Amino acid sequence: MTNSSARKIAIFYTDHDDEWTGTHGNFVTMAKTLLDETKDHPADISYDVFHVCNGEFPSAELLRSVDESGARHYVGIFITGSRYDSFDTTTPWIVQFRELLAELLSHDAEDTYPPIVGICFGHQAIAKTLGCDVGRNPLGFEGGVAKITLNPVGAQLFGTDVLHLSEVHNDVVFHPPTEGGYSNWGSSAKCEVQGLYKPRRLLTFQGHPEFPNAVAARGLEKTRKSQAHEDFAKDSSRIRTPPEELDAMLASTQEHPNDGKIASNKIWQLFAQRI
Repeated sequence: MTNSSARKIAIFYTDHDDEWTGTHGNFVTMAKTLLDETKDHPADISYDVFHVCNGEFPSAELLRSVDESGARHYVGIFITGSRYDSFDTTTPWIVQFRELLAELLSHDAEDTYPPIVGICFGHQAIAKTLGCDVGRNPLGFEGGVAKITLNPVGAQLFGTDVLHLSEVHNDVVFHPPTEGGYSNWGSSAKCEVQGLYKPRRLLTFQGHPEFPNAVAARGLEKTRKSQAHEDFAKDSSRIRTPPEELDAMLASTQEHPNDGKIASNKIWQLFAQRI
């Protein structure tokens, strides 16, 4: 018998599997683990994974489909992080992905599609689609477990003044959207826009709520190794992170708690359209 209360989350996987995350699995696996550990939704939930960087895109019709009672099949859309540049204008799948986002985020579609969550690349791709400037961070790489100071929007949203989240990124959103009702909710020492929020529609994170501290530490070691072989002269927008700064970021994975579950609780509340 089919469970009429069963609902789905569409996960847009925007990267390829990589060994650097170790036994924790890929971005999808870690997202599912965190969501399952914090589930706060009345329906039975399953996950449909669309590997968009391999050209696997769901149709807009599928994402807005409803059952016989008029309830959405998909309660939410979750966009993962990625090694790719969200602002790339030449890679076909990235261009197509932003075109899909433009449809999902259009003002006329607000009551048509499920709420959207974006992580790292997902956060940046959404911001780019909404007209924000996105690019290399002039302050350089941000990694480890970062302290995020919440503004009034974030304090009300998360119920605290500070979050600690795993970070692994070289690119940033430089400003929030200028229209549409989207707000930045917090900032770190290296990133002014740590996430966007629009009630009942959107919640994004520059950080990775799904990364435990051990994965943030592995990301730092990956960055340390890649920097040793990278020719920074070929890309003047990239900045070499000093070893002592990487050491401090690594220490943060031992010193700070990880508030990924607090973030995930809010993801579920968004999917239930309670925030």
